[in-house]
Amino acid sequence: MEMNGIKLSRYTLAVPYQGRVILFNTLSRSLVAISEEVWNRLKNSINNANVGIDNGTLNDQLIKELTALGFLIPSELDEKELMRTHVNILKYTPTHMGMFVNLTSRCNLSCPYCYQDLRKALDNNQDLTTDGWNRIMKLINKRTNILRNVNVVFFGGEPMLNYDTLKVAVRDLDSLREIGIKASKSKISCNIEHLQNYSEFLTLYVKSRYKKLLEGEQ
Repeated sequence: MEMNGIKLSRYTLAVPYQGRVILFNTLSRSLVAISEEVWNRLKNSINNANVGIDNGTLNDQLIKELTALGFLIPSELDEKELMRTHVNILKYTPTHMGMFVNLTSRCNLSCPYCYQDLRKALDNNQDLTTDGWNRIMKLINKRTNILRNVNVVFFGGEPMLNYDTLKVAVRDLDSLREIGIKASKSKISCNIEHLQNYSEFLTLYVKSRYKKLLEGEQ
């Protein structure tokens, strides 16, 4: 999808939702919402070799915003190499720390193909307690003098089933911003839309994670 030196990032996910399109870039971790009309014109402008991205097609400010957030990139940029570099930075740079945190072995589903099928044979399901999370934060806090980025992925089981610890963890990670450390948070979930605390978590997560919403007006 290249046009006039610009292409759409290969790491951009587009999800239609109530007349808009939610865009999420898995490399830059940016999230925006634009109208379906703007999204379609954007794709057409990039795909059509006879149409440039200019004031007659899309708002210049919108193009600048989408470029700054990583949705639009220079056509010569090798994103695979960029991703490899990003991963290596997370793995080997002392100013970065990444971890997977298992919040619980419990799950609201019982999928026969689940790789965690062994837990069905256990007599007790285990949750990460807030004390357990506090020990993880102590590990992080020991390196705050050199850390610049912390990336935490929560998984389970269904992590939302240990909601109390999840809330504490999100708020603790957000507090790192006060000392100049960027904290990225992700969550691997199953079918969670119906869970009791989902809407409250979305509010908490949106406030702490999402960067910007673009309305897409011309």
